[in-house]
Amino acid sequence: MAFEVETRIITAQEKLDGHLTLAYTPLVPDVVSVDPEGGPAQEYNRDYFVNGTTLYWDDPSIPDSDIKSVLGDGYAVTLRIMYERA
Repeated sequence: MAFEVETRIITAQEKLDGHLTLAYTPLVPDVVSVDPEGGPAQEYNRDYFVNGTTLYWDDPSIPDSDIKSVLGDGYAVTLRIMYERA
């Protein structure tokens, strides 16, 4: 098992889709850590969730996602995503 740190600039398509694909499958999805550059740390199941290799932030089950509001300001957003891969 290895610890992964992904630094991702959210693309226009990812912003539109409300999710992105991680490089690897997290070992334990609810301990994936997401920090937007210049913003507060995000909370699993409040701001985002992970299913397989997909990290979602725009879903009816998380209507108050801080990631969604940060993305709405029109600026490029960089996320640092940390997890242990399976």
